[in-house]
Amino acid sequence: MKGYLDILQWARDDKDLLNEAIENLNLEVKNIERIINTLFLNSNLEKITIKKEIINVKQLFEKIKKDYELLDIKNKIIIKVDNDINIFVDKNLISEVLRGLIDNCIKYSVGNIELLVREGEIVEIIVRNYGEGIPEEEKKNLFNRNFQGKNAKKESGLGLPIIKDIILLNDGKIYIENRSDGVDVKIQFKKIDFKNK
Repeated sequence: MKGYLDILQWARDDKDLLNEAIENLNLEVKNIERIINTLFLNSNLEKITIKKEIINVKQLFEKIKKDYELLDIKNKIIIKVDNDINIFVDKNLISEVLRGLIDNCIKYSVGNIELLVREGEIVEIIVRNYGEGIPEEEKKNLFNRNFQGKNAKKESGLGLPIIKDIILLNDGKIYIENRSDGVDVKIQFKKIDFKNK
């Protein structure tokens, strides 16, 4: 939203860009309204009504990357998707999950942020950063609502416990794995026969 508001200030003479910014800003406001109404105002996540649809992962990545480029962040976001891979999820909620994970990468990573997809018996989305690993004793508690790691910074956006709850609502799983040069957050969804959807 901040990026699109910036465009409204300096792109007044570019009608097409101005209209695109207004349209996307309107969509983001609607998404936030829905998130608030369906998530943050419900103490019981089981009460949330989700709207699943077939989503092209590469297109979703590209939309999110474009949004962050408007914010002029220090990290470069790199998309690595070989094929047209689809998942069956609530698009708005999963978008917020990815943004939450990218926000964490921006806070803790010193290099590029990579968005990858692997497809086999499952569809695995990976948000990869290049920074310090997470101590093993902390990893098992990261999704607990009352846990805060030693190196945790002030929270903004969705926290990991809510991110996990959203993934579970979309019939997925989430894992965190350390690498020698950073951290992978892996989100897994079952493969679905989209022809029957």
